[in-house]
Amino acid sequence: MSAFEQLRQEGKIKNVGVSNFDRRQLDDALAVTQLNAVQNLFNPNKQSEQQREMIDYTRELGIAYVPY
Repeated sequence: MSAFEQLRQEGKIKNVGVSNFDRRQLDDALAVTQLNAVQNLFNPNKQSEQQREMIDYTRELGIAYVPY
């Protein structure tokens, strides 16, 4: 994450996104850099409590949740 933050500060990248992160990993990453997107599993027919919590958490933080 620190490498992404360095690249962002240098203007070489604009946004940082992560995939398959849980809340702890997301919080750890946010301690180092700004995140703009989280791409995680989403099954509209069978949502787990963890999926719903992550969607709500990213919404609170203003981070896009990109389902796959």
